[in-house]
Amino acid sequence: MTFSIVARYPKTLAPGVYVSTAVPAVGSVLPQAESGIGAQVIEALA
Repeated sequence: MTFSIVARYPKTLAPGVYVSTAVPAVGSVLPQAESGIGAQVIEALA
């Protein structure tokens, strides 16, 4: 089972992504974030 959280820090508007799963190094594949744009996690790719 995979859990994902996408959030934005209200003071700086910086996006952040957290992924937790049993697959090693999934954090290098799933999350995408760029300041001023947004963040996303696409779990179907892993």
